[in-house]
Amino acid sequence: MSVLLVFAVCSVARASVVPVTRFRSADMPGGVPPGWVLDKKAGTPTLKIEKDGTNYYMHLLSHGNTSFGFRTSARVNVKDFPIISWRWKVNKLPAGGDVRRKETDDQALQVYVAFKETGFPSVLNTPVVGYVWDNEAPRGWSGRSKQIGGDKLRYVVLRNKTDKTGQWYTERRNIYEDYKRLFADINGGEPLGVTTGVQVHINTQRTKNAADGMIGDIFFSSEVKDIAVTQAAKEKIMARTPVISAPKRKSIPKAPVEIPVREDFSKASCVNISVEFETNSTHVHQSLDDKAPIILEYLVKNPGAKLTITGHTDNVGSETYNMELSRQRAEGVKSYLVEKFSIDGERLIAKGVGSSEPVADVCGFKVLRVETIEAMRLTAYEIEHIKTGAKVLHLHAFDRENLYAIGFRTPPEDSTGLPHILEHSVLAGSEKYPLKDAFKELIRSTMQTFINAFTYPDKTVYPVASQIRTDFFNLARVYTDLVLHPRMLKETFLQEGHHLEFAIPGNTESDLIISGIVYNEMKGVYSSPDSLMYKDIQENLYPDTIYALDSGGDPDVIPDLTYEQFRDFHRKYYSPTNARFFIYGDIPTSDHLQFLAEILAGLNRVEVDSSIKSQSIFPGPRRVSGTYPVDQDESITNRTVVNMAWMLAENKDFETALLLEILSGLLVGSAASPLRQALIDSGLGEDMTPVSGMESDLKQLMFCAGLRNVQNNDIQKIEKLILDSLEKIVAKGFDRELVEGILHQVEFHGKEISRGSYPYGITLMGNVFQTWLYDGDPLVGLDFAKAIERIRNLWTDDPQIFQKMTRKWL
Repeated sequence: MSVLLVFAVCSVARASVVPVTRFRSADMPGGVPPGWVLDKKAGTPTLKIEKDGTNYYMHLLSHGNTSFGFRTSARVNVKDFPIISWRWKVNKLPAGGDVRRKETDDQALQVYVAFKETGFPSVLNTPVVGYVWDNEAPRGWSGRSKQIGGDKLRYVVLRNKTDKTGQWYTERRNIYEDYKRLFADINGGEPLGVTTGVQVHINTQRTKNAADGMIGDIFFSSEVKDIAVTQAAKEKIMARTPVISAPKRKSIPKAPVEIPVREDFSKASCVNISVEFETNSTHVHQSLDDKAPIILEYLVKNPGAKLTITGHTDNVGSETYNMELSRQRAEGVKSYLVEKFSIDGERLIAKGVGSSEPVADVCGFKVLRVETIEAMRLTAYEIEHIKTGAKVLHLHAFDRENLYAIGFRTPPEDSTGLPHILEHSVLAGSEKYPLKDAFKELIRSTMQTFINAFTYPDKTVYPVASQIRTDFFNLARVYTDLVLHPRMLKETFLQEGHHLEFAIPGNTESDLIISGIVYNEMKGVYSSPDSLMYKDIQENLYPDTIYALDSGGDPDVIPDLTYEQFRDFHRKYYSPTNARFFIYGDIPTSDHLQFLAEILAGLNRVEVDSSIKSQSIFPGPRRVSGTYPVDQDESITNRTVVNMAWMLAENKDFETALLLEILSGLLVGSAASPLRQALIDSGLGEDMTPVSGMESDLKQLMFCAGLRNVQNNDIQKIEKLILDSLEKIVAKGFDRELVEGILHQVEFHGKEISRGSYPYGITLMGNVFQTWLYDGDPLVGLDFAKAIERIRNLWTDDPQIFQKMTRKWL
């Protein structure tokens, strides 16, 4: 019924990561990110840290005769850490920029890595590798800089004008191999020592045009290698494993036999012993030897007690077969303990429950279901804490980078930014860990591979990850205590939220101004045209829901927030009853439940209504308008932005959501997409708006399409063009090759096990919360191979399915 996958699957070993930078807030003391130095070549630098979605990124803008960057030291041996990774996005390319020509050598973004002290990069007398997002040069082109003294600055073009502007791309380059190829003429291509620095640069000084780019965390890492067991080794292992005769069945990892052991009934603590079996097998694995001392210690301390050994199976196969297999497994464990450890058999009771009870009431938790997802080589355990009602989902996989996250539904009641301010504040110390900045202390003093906190429009999530078991539980323990039991000091509220201070520090004669970390951060957000555009669309598409409010905070409204409201919000929503614990990795489920039982001890179920209301359908289209700020000397001619937006299905309906994601790709996701082609070819605007496409992080999906930098008198033309284009698409249909391409693209991204600037568990967490948060099935979107196969079958059966989806939803 189950298979122990330790011997039979590929496992991934991920080595250390050397971060160059991690943007964690919008703070820029001295006008540059902490630890970085401004490198100005010409003009006036424009750079700031902004939040795009859930992460912070450096935003660089260049106009006319401008060239600047920022740099930091980074001493890395690229033989040990050959992979350099980062995320970047370009919103505007400098027209005519071409790295291959001296007079047009302008790019929207450049990432340089130096290997010796150089004066970086103006005095290029030692090797520097430059990765660039160019305009005209083809992707893959590499060569030497055409600038004076640039013989040892050598470029690789990663992106160009054929790549979509306004879209994030993740880069992962083997810089060691790139160096050997680019500098084969120097020392045989071997690096001259470690790297000394990394710089991010933007320039338009030669083309005198404009450029706009954003870049995220940069880090070096070692190679990721798969450790596979050969088929011969698998057969050798299986040959030693007796099986009960039965039809071939699907394998499900970790369907265990459970031995509940109470160490101290007065404290109601629980130790759960889990024993896994291979498919259809009753063979007891010797891993039980490591757990037997716990059983022995309990029996010695409790002479009159007896233990019940309960055997379980999955739900594949007949009820009779499963019941007998589970009974034999329980008897097998009992015999193993009696024969090998001389335990009195009278004190062990063996029983089988088949598939009727998926490991219930373990450490005070009720296991709701156990389900394999073979395509992802993991087993999912959906669990609920009986006393508090806390929801737990553990995705058990053979990945040693374990991730733990506690999330809450945090529906805002106004636009004071209370969820955002609270997210900042709880990490400023708890009753048990009264540190001024516990977040920074955890970054500095642990082996974490990821630690952050995310505020969404309807939820707040606190994830941590580590590859070291002891460190992982330490991080999870501290993070959970910070979240559930923060100090909630008034000075923290004032610092993070809003307070008054003198415009000139120390000068009591100067004006009083409003300040605060979140307040200042949101002032920056509200100065971004793209952020305001998305805000207006969301608020007007969902006017009767929480999405009409700003969970991040409106600077005009943030000062209305009181300390009492701040405390009440935490008391109301930050309880285990409203919590969802997401866990991923190779640590056994039983160990997680022991840990959660400890941290939830003494807490009770509370009454809380955090449900997210759905927006009802409008009786007809609505037209709204808004404004965004520009510089005083900046022309407003052709600066209008036009979008059309539709509210779609609910996220819980995964199949419809996946069909709509594919439809979005067909309409605007590639250069061949008909709606995108119609808008770009119309010449009515400069480019499609960055919000074009589908938004899936809300309860009800949203699709947008539009143009930016258009004339005011062309607004109705654009609206008509979009509607006419959709009518033509419904009548004519989509090109079959385009459908195949988009299906392949969606399938690739859905199946890809990617480790970019964050752990793979974060990707899975995001997928799970899209349905789980709204009381949907958290596992429905994880078996992506099965889902995409069904979509292909639907398309085969009805080639017009995407035309019908267009007619129904748009």
